[in-house]
Amino acid sequence: MSKKVLITSIGRTATLSLTQWLNQISGVQAYHERGKEDPFFLYLSQFKAYTEFTQQYLSQRDALSEQSAEEIYVEVNPYFRFADRDFLKDLGWIKLFLVRHPRTYLESVYRRKLFTTADTSFQKLPEPNDDMYKQWKESSRFQKLCWYYTQVHQYVLKEQYTYFRSEALIKNRPVQEEFLNAIGLEHQTEIPDFPHLNQSNSGMRGETLDWSALTSNDLETYEELCKPLIVKLGYELS
Repeated sequence: MSKKVLITSIGRTATLSLTQWLNQISGVQAYHERGKEDPFFLYLSQFKAYTEFTQQYLSQRDALSEQSAEEIYVEVNPYFRFADRDFLKDLGWIKLFLVRHPRTYLESVYRRKLFTTADTSFQKLPEPNDDMYKQWKESSRFQKLCWYYTQVHQYVLKEQYTYFRSEALIKNRPVQEEFLNAIGLEHQTEIPDFPHLNQSNSGMRGETLDWSALTSNDLETYEELCKPLIVKLGYELS
C-alpha cells in the first residue's frame, strides 16, 4: 500500500511545477488536480452542510489511490484546501500546505477570474458573523481577494498544518530536502532541478494589479488583513 499525501494551497503556488518535480523522483506517483471535474463544493468543505458530500467524495477518491504501485502516492490539488484533516488521517493521508507571500499572490491571482463577473466557481464567501459580510457588496475586488487570502492562511495557521513557503521550495535545496522528508522520502540523495512551468496567464482575464492605482481603502485593507500574515508565515517584511 502506498503512503498517501495531499498537498494543497490557496492556488497560484507552483503546484503544476511541483507535481512534475515529484514525478521525476523514484518511488513517487503524483497527480496535479487529478479529477479535472472535481466538484466546487470541495472549496466549501469547511461548512457543516457540505461535510457529508465531501467525505463521500474523498472516500471515492481514496479508493483510486489504492491502485498505485509506487511507494508514495501524491495528489496536489488546491480544491482540497479545506478537506478535514482528521477524516483524511483516518483514511491514511498526510495533508500539507503550500503558502505564498500576499503581495505576489495578489499580483498573480489578479490576472485570473476570481471575484470578477466572469467567475463561475463556487468560492468561499463571508459568513454573517464576519465583519466583511455586510461590506461585501460595496467592497472592491482587491479587498475581496485580501479577505480570501487571509481566510485561507489563517486557517492554515489556526489548524497548525505543516506548510512550506512556495517561493523557498522552488529554489532552496535544503527546503526541498525538508519537504521530501515530510512526505516520507528521508535522506533522498538525488533531487532533480525544480521545473518552472509558469501558468500565470492560464485562465487570465487580461487585468494586472497596479498597486499605484489602489484606493486608500484598498491599501488599508491590505495593511489590516494581509500584512500581519507576512511575519506569521515566516516571510521578512520589506
